[in-house]
Amino acid sequence: MIVLYLFAALLSLFLGILGAIVLTRVGFTVADYLQNVIGYALYGTLFVVGVAALGAGVIGAVVLVAVGIETIA
Repeated sequence: MIVLYLFAALLSLFLGILGAIVLTRVGFTVADYLQNVIGYALYGTLFVVGVAALGAGVIGAVVLVAVGIETIA
């Protein structure tokens, strides 16, 4: 059962990292294409959302590991 929780934690972490990378890259591409204030504002917004996605992935992983440890104990 702990293996399932660890797998879910790794998946959560991976998806958080992937979301942060994709959102940041999309924001950078849009800012590079538009090259105006709107583009840079979109880049900043997507960067913040990407960091939030990374944080959510880390928090999800920590919670899943804690629940897995509690299940064993």
